[in-house]
Amino acid sequence: MAHESSPWPQDTAKSRPWTRWWWFGSAVDRQTITHLLETYCAAGLGGVEITSIYGVKGQEARNIDYLSPGWVDMVQHAVAEATRLGMEVDLPPGSGWRIGGPFITDDTSAARLWIERDSTDSSYRAECRPSDEQVKRAGPGGAGRSFNPFSRASLQAVIDYFTPHLQSLGIRAQFHDSWEYDSDCCPEFFDRFRRMRGYDLREHLAALAGEGDTDLVSRVRYDAQLTLAELALDDFIRPWTAWCHELGQLSRNQAHGSPGNLLDLYAAADIPETEIFGGVEADTPLISKLASSAAHVTGKPLVSSETGTWLDEHFHVTLSALKQAVDNLFVSGINHHVFHGTAYSPPEAAWPGWLFYASTQLNPQNTVWRDVGALNAYITRCQSVLRGGQPDNDLLVYFPIHDILHDPQRQLAEKVTVSGDWLQGLWAADVFRALWRRGYSFDFISDRQLQETEAEGHALVTPGGVYQAVVVPPCRYLPVETLERLVDLSDHGAAVVFLAPTPADVPGLANLRERRSSFERLMQRVQATADIEPALAALDIRREPLADVPGLLFIRRQHDAGRDYFVANQGPDPVDAWVPLSAAFTFVLIMDPMSGRTGAAQTRGQIDSEVRIQLEPGASL
Repeated sequence: MAHESSPWPQDTAKSRPWTRWWWFGSAVDRQTITHLLETYCAAGLGGVEITSIYGVKGQEARNIDYLSPGWVDMVQHAVAEATRLGMEVDLPPGSGWRIGGPFITDDTSAARLWIERDSTDSSYRAECRPSDEQVKRAGPGGAGRSFNPFSRASLQAVIDYFTPHLQSLGIRAQFHDSWEYDSDCCPEFFDRFRRMRGYDLREHLAALAGEGDTDLVSRVRYDAQLTLAELALDDFIRPWTAWCHELGQLSRNQAHGSPGNLLDLYAAADIPETEIFGGVEADTPLISKLASSAAHVTGKPLVSSETGTWLDEHFHVTLSALKQAVDNLFVSGINHHVFHGTAYSPPEAAWPGWLFYASTQLNPQNTVWRDVGALNAYITRCQSVLRGGQPDNDLLVYFPIHDILHDPQRQLAEKVTVSGDWLQGLWAADVFRALWRRGYSFDFISDRQLQETEAEGHALVTPGGVYQAVVVPPCRYLPVETLERLVDLSDHGAAVVFLAPTPADVPGLANLRERRSSFERLMQRVQATADIEPALAALDIRREPLADVPGLLFIRRQHDAGRDYFVANQGPDPVDAWVPLSAAFTFVLIMDPMSGRTGAAQTRGQIDSEVRIQLEPGASL
């Protein structure tokens, strides 16, 4: 709700940016915790994510063991002080990166699949072997082996170990960082595979090893990867979220890197989180939209980002570069920024203080700190608006994960990362880029999420929103269950647009003949188009003309009183243009999130009315 004297919504901790707060060796004390939290709050931060990591050389005597009574006392003090200041605290279940620790044993550790060919009879045998994969950059008391992200038994060991320590901390959410596990199996893998896929993988070990007929190899390895993807979702992320809820906490998850459909893995958490690693590139919004799409489609109000990771070298990241990344994430649907990050550093530490190895250094000892409050106020104003109402995207775009998993050259459990390299060989990628470039507002949708989508009149209704059409981009493979759902939605009046070339086959090996027969029968009912824009125009789905102005990127949200647009000039040149909007309007209010000023926009015309947009490079409204 806005102030009575201002159209800006009320500023709260939830609308302010957060930061990751590294505790080196957990060498912290009450006085400094209070001082730093007060400093962060005064600069406009709304919360911290405490991450306990390796210690500072020469300061070993100050270290506090992770999960020790002293450590718990420090976290509880931080939470109490944050609450006093109107801030909140998140915490990962573990020290450093990768969940794990000294409690992990051979039975619950990370594991690798070992396949050997017998030299005498050319037969194959396979074994899932425990690995010595360690927690990365752990702090004192947190070192040990990594847990197995595909094993429910391994997760239970995590739950049993951490519950006594985490249940009384008063944190908002548990946080799981990007998938950095190297496991590619678990002790129950072959049994679960047989139950999920319907055949015995041990009878196809040659194909699993990449030997033999190319089609058979791709189908068997696809089935193995799909099984791992489902284990990651059903035996890790979903029960982890359920555990968080049992403790009265939320789950915040970076799904990227996971070897599965990121849309499902993001959606399984309360707060999906993406990141930009390095600078902004052309495909960055498409990658970021995987997290926001999962939130929009399933009705999650918050979508977060690890913001500012390695934008440049230490002390070289400017606030203008950080704002560019922030704005790029805003137009991608992000509305909860968590900076990467801020190092706990005691006042007596010589300049530049205690520093984390990865920039960006958003610390009081950095010279940009003098002005970081202005950036935080800007982000707060933007986020307060971008969390209101509902997403206003017209299209659902099917995400063809099966084309990625069906590549016979792909490694088992290969990571689907934010680098987006997997986009390059995807037929659908050009359609994603064209829709974005031409100003169509869309969310990606997965096979599972399509099963939860209903046709109401001509609209498609998901648990989180209403859409005008679903687009199936060019792809090689499509599960028959997904095709059945698309045809059923069409039969019930929903607009389903297939783009040529249409899928020619089903993925995987089990019941191949029967599935192909059903697939071919259903595909006879599909009419495809080679050109998406006329097809969408025929459905009266309008693109946003703002996209025609070089440099401008946008996102819309809708509410009872109308629509909110966030518009950013990410180009090198100033913009001064009269632009029609896709929706009719009678009045346009310009809100400058940098200054907080507001006023009536210049408009003209009675039919196809236009609004004047004036933005310098890097500016937004």
